Amino acid sequence: AFTAVLGGGAAFKEMVSITLDWARETENLARAMGVTEEQASALAIAAGDIHMSSEQLIQASSTLTRQLKANEIGFNSLGVATRDAAGKLLPTMDVMLNATTVLNQYQAGLDRNIIGQRLFGRGWQEVSKIIALNSGVVEEAREKGEALNLTMSPERRATIDDYRSSMHDVGEVMKGLGVTIGQAVMPVLTKLATWFSEAGPTAVYVLN
Repeated sequence: AFTAVLGGGAAFKEMVSITLDWARETENLARAMGVTEEQASALAIAAGDIHMSSEQLIQASSTLTRQLKANEIGFNSLGVATRDAAGKLLPTMDVMLNATTVLNQYQAGLDRNIIGQRLFGRGWQEVSKIIALNSGVVEEAREKGEALNLTMSPERRATIDDYRSSMHDVGEVMKGLGVTIGQAVMPVLTKLATWFSEAGPTAVYVLN
């Protein structure tokens, strides 16, 4: 109850929950894709725009990384750039966009599915909607995110982290109060239960 009050009531509490869910989504996406949370905000919106979830985008990232690790030469032979001019591996997001560019060069159907499996493994069909992801879609999503105030900036992340820490502290205080009160009433309840158990047979006999 105290936590609900601190959260600002039912309506505000729902808004806070939405904020925390969005923060968790962008955080997970940023970690999986190796990008900033600001970039992850745009990616999360872009995923929705192409009818995918962030979880599916993370799954695609995982399978793409696994396939790349197993056969980078195969990626390059298909025309998917995986390294920069200095020979350093590109960020996962860049490799993914390069992969979708190559996929779009193949006709939908068997040809594209074969290449899709080479790039995204056996789970290709589950993430095949990623074919619609490109830099233009991501840029539009970024602009939409800024317009809707959905961009996860460092300042916003700091605010969310402060809130989480404060709510954790409130939870610890409530736990401490609960334990203190519980320890105080347990002896009384124990005596009541003992008396009830001892008096039970007599009460049953009288009522009989």
